[in-house]
Amino acid sequence: MTYLTALLVMLSVLFNADYIKKPVIKQVFNEPGISYDLYRPADSSDENGKAIFLLHGMIEAGKNDPELVNFAEILSKTGFVVFVPLNKGLSQFQIGHDEVGEARGALQRFNELFPDKRKGVMSFCYSNGVLAAACESDEKLLKKVDFFIFWGSYSSLLDMTLFNLAGYYKAGDKLMYSEPDAVVKGHYLAQKYWYLPYPSGRRERILKAVIKGDPSGLSAAEIKTFRFLRNIDYIKFDKYYSELPGYCREWVEYMAVDKRIKNIKARTIFIHNYFDSLVPYNESEKLFALSGASDKKIYMPAAFQHFNRISAEAFGRISLVKRLKAFIVYYFFTQSVLSA
Repeated sequence: MTYLTALLVMLSVLFNADYIKKPVIKQVFNEPGISYDLYRPADSSDENGKAIFLLHGMIEAGKNDPELVNFAEILSKTGFVVFVPLNKGLSQFQIGHDEVGEARGALQRFNELFPDKRKGVMSFCYSNGVLAAACESDEKLLKKVDFFIFWGSYSSLLDMTLFNLAGYYKAGDKLMYSEPDAVVKGHYLAQKYWYLPYPSGRRERILKAVIKGDPSGLSAAEIKTFRFLRNIDYIKFDKYYSELPGYCREWVEYMAVDKRIKNIKARTIFIHNYFDSLVPYNESEKLFALSGASDKKIYMPAAFQHFNRISAEAFGRISLVKRLKAFIVYYFFTQSVLSA
C-alpha cells in the first residue's frame, strides 16, 4: 500500500468507518503506587485478544490529555484493550530514574492484568526513553511484548540537550540550527536531575540562578552547572559537559534510547514527522538504523507536526492529529499487527 493510498484509506476510516460509532468502556483505577485507565470495547466479543500500553509524554494532563484519551478510545474501538497509566514524573516534566521506576511498575501491572494477551507498547517523545529503560531492566517483561511503537522519539539525550539548550543538531554530517522552543527549554532547565548532586538546600538557588542568568553567590562547582546550562556556544558544549558532576553525566547516558534499542527484538515501528520542531526527525532515523528488530519500519509523514501540535498551514483547520490517528489505527494496526 503506497502512502497516498493509505492516506485515502485513512480519511475513509476517519469519517465513514463503523468502528468510530462503537461504544467504549473506560474504567479508572487507583491502586497502591499506580493510577491507570482501562479502555475496552463495550461488547467483549469485539476484543481481538491484544492489549496495548500507552505511555503519555511530558505533559501536565498526563493520562487525561484529551488527545491521548481520544486516541485510546479509537484504539479500543478497533478491538484493543488499552492500558493508560499516569506517570507522575512525566506529568511534572521530569525524565529520569524515578520516572523509569514508575513506568516499570505500570508495565508489570499491565502484564499481570493481561498475561495471555498479545501485547504492544507505545510511547511518545521523551517517554520513549523512559519506556526503553523500563523494559530493558526487566528481561522477562521485554520478551512478552510483541510490538513497540516509538512516536517522535529522541535517540541521544546528550544530543537533545544540545538541541534544547543551544539549538544545534546534526543531520548526517551537517550541523544544523533551529531556535530552541522557549517552553521546552524552560522545562529542560528545570530538570531536577541537573541539581540532585548538590545539597537539597542549594538546588532551588542554583535553578533560580540559571533561569535569571545570574551566578552571584554560587560556588565554583555550582558555577560549572550554571555555565553548562546557560551555554549556547556549540564549540564549548563538550568541554562544559565534561565538567558536570558525574551523576549528571551518568543520568544523561542512562536515558539514552540509542544504547538500548538494539536489545528490543520485537516488531518495531518508528513514527516521526519530517518537520518536527521539538525533536529533530533524524533522531528516529538513528534509532531505526540501530534497532535490533528484524521486523522494523519507519514512517515519516511530512504533513504533520509533533504529536499534540496541528499544522494549520498544511490542511487548513481540519485536525491533522485525528487524521494521523486514523491512519495509524487502520494501516499500522489492522494491516501490520492484527494480521500477524
